[in-house]
Amino acid sequence: MHGTLPLATPRLLLRRFSPADAPAMYTVWAGDAAVTRFLRWQPHKSAAETRSLLEAWRSMRAAAFTTGPSCAVRTAC
Repeated sequence: MHGTLPLATPRLLLRRFSPADAPAMYTVWAGDAAVTRFLRWQPHKSAAETRSLLEAWRSMRAAAFTTGPSCAVRTAC
């Protein structure tokens, strides 16, 4: 299996973000200027913008597993 595997305990589930997480991600941190201050992108203006980002991340992951990792993410090129 490729990529990040979910990690589950009785009290915690760590998993990749999905587009369905956009409303919560936007509300909790992606739309907050104080939280995103040191990120490479500006605060999102809407949950729709957050959803677009999550869909782009999903597409990039899918492409990486279809074409293989780029030299930038390999340990040796």
